[in-house]
Amino acid sequence: MTRPDDHTDRRRRLIKLAREIVPIDVMSKGRLTLGFGLGVDTSGELSKFDEVIDPRVRGEMLDESVPVLAALLAGETVQHRGAHVVVDDVLLGPRSPQGDRPLYWFAARGDAHKSLRRASCYEGVSPDEMDAGRYDQLIETVVAERSGLDGFDIALSTTPGEPVADYPRETATWAIHAWPALPDTDAVFEIVTTGPPD
Repeated sequence: MTRPDDHTDRRRRLIKLAREIVPIDVMSKGRLTLGFGLGVDTSGELSKFDEVIDPRVRGEMLDESVPVLAALLAGETVQHRGAHVVVDDVLLGPRSPQGDRPLYWFAARGDAHKSLRRASCYEGVSPDEMDAGRYDQLIETVVAERSGLDGFDIALSTTPGEPVADYPRETATWAIHAWPALPDTDAVFEIVTTGPPD
């Protein structure tokens, strides 16, 4: 599906990703939400594996790949020949139990207008590096692109057990606990069973 001789992201080939998504979506009875982002090279997760590092190129790859993946998940016969992705007459099944495809959420900084515009074309955003000013920019950009927030999720990353900041309370729809890589399982269980703090 992708050209093996060019510099495409080998970690997330579309056919592999689509074949992983479909059974999870089916087993979850249509509760799967897919998260997308450009990725970062903070710990060498890109450069140490000879992946594309330039965020502009990665953005182009993401913009081209996402609708192709959507067509595959919708059960369409896909024919696509682009700058980064080639799909030659592929039909994938079964279809998503959610209809055309699972929901798409995109990672974005509150002041990264291109990333926010990308997210606004789909169903949600998971913003990072947030403060009140950046959050206002996020809302302004999304509302301008979508003419409102209906059908759009904003999933804020929070410190486990800590209340969500006051500024997003009227518009954020999800709080995602940012657990460390190896969390204390008792602490996780306690926070999950107790529910969100007031």
